Amino acid sequence: MIYVVDNFLKNPYEVRSKSLGLKYRKGDYYPGWRSFEVDEQIKKYILSKSINLTEETSLRIQKSVEGYDNCSYQYVNKKFQTGNFHTDIPVKHTAILFLTPNPPKNSGLEICDYDFNNIESQSILRNIKYKFINKPDHIINSIKYKIAAHKFNKLFTPMIKVNNKFNRFVLFDGKLYHKQQNFFGSAISDSRLTIATFLI
Repeated sequence: MIYVVDNFLKNPYEVRSKSLGLKYRKGDYYPGWRSFEVDEQIKKYILSKSINLTEETSLRIQKSVEGYDNCSYQYVNKKFQTGNFHTDIPVKHTAILFLTPNPPKNSGLEICDYDFNNIESQSILRNIKYKFINKPDHIINSIKYKIAAHKFNKLFTPMIKVNNKFNRFVLFDGKLYHKQQNFFGSAISDSRLTIATFLI
């Protein structure tokens, strides 16, 4: 199931304002930068709403590889170009909260409605020869990344495209293949900003 809830937070501008002043670290396995300094009340609210939507009372927030609750602010600028289809297994549900006012078009999410985790699909994916560049934001790798990402993403047909809208919350099955659409901006103040939460 895919759930979309608008006007999710009661104080989204306050939350966004606080996020702009936090310290962020660049990711090794995800695009852009993340800060795990999300207020406990926000994490509890996201978890509570997710339980209400899914009716799965045993849900909890996954621990990140760094040992934090895997609920973080993430901003990604235009140097990273676009996302690539991926799955968040073993996560049960992935939650994204958009926090950029007046974002450009085609900067939301694309989600596939089929399970790519069967034997046939895994065989196809294993045979893909496209190697993604570790640093697509580096100018030398930019064109190579764009070509590889385009070829890879063409293998997927998304069921739904969720527009990036300020204070919109999206919750979906973690095993579904999905991708971020186009990244934008040059600094945290004008880049694609979200809260990403992984639930198990």
